[in-house]
Amino acid sequence: MSGMDSRNEVKSRRIDLQRIRFDRTTAVIGAFGAVFAIATGVLGFMTASLERDNASLTSDRAALISAKEELEFQLVTANAEVAARDETVSSLRAENQVLRAAAPYTVDPDDVHPLRATAAITLARNGDTIDLNSVMPNFGAGGTMAWSDSVRYDGDELRFGYGVSSLTLPSGIAKYETCAAATGYASSSSIEVHLLKEPAVCLRLQSGRFAAVQVTRFDEASVDVTFTVWE
Repeated sequence: MSGMDSRNEVKSRRIDLQRIRFDRTTAVIGAFGAVFAIATGVLGFMTASLERDNASLTSDRAALISAKEELEFQLVTANAEVAARDETVSSLRAENQVLRAAAPYTVDPDDVHPLRATAAITLARNGDTIDLNSVMPNFGAGGTMAWSDSVRYDGDELRFGYGVSSLTLPSGIAKYETCAAATGYASSSSIEVHLLKEPAVCLRLQSGRFAAVQVTRFDEASVDVTFTVWE
């Protein structure tokens, strides 16, 4: 009897050990299952969060693309408006130039223009050369070389240096307002003195100034002539 009891006791202990191992295994599996469940939940949460972030980024990207396209459209529109305005300005400038060219130049008769110099001088044949830009009482008479806006007498004509243009007024007296407003000036290298007896001849100098000239007496030896030059 004792031998059988001993075997039963051993068998019972084995069964208890197996039960304990099973319970431990079950507990471990349960723990793993719990951890897996938590990991699955965390993963699901992270996945959902990433999906929300991705959706937000996609929405933001779409908004940025839309804003970029709107700005590009506004830029194209603005460039078109600028081009149209430039064309309008160019057209107005051209029209203004045409109108200004067509309008006669006038000087207010009440505008007393500054006088630069005036003098009645005598020039000898092939003698002194004067400078119409000079403010000296004798217009800087001296020398025989010709230069811009210079004058000398050759016994028949007043000879001008380079840059002088002349005009004989059809009527009226050569004054600043009439000379400045007149048109039809022609480059002149000389004028016969007998054509200068009337006070109707205007000179336009290389310096941009206007002048009047009148001969009061002349012969082959000399000429008496009055010059008036305005600033």
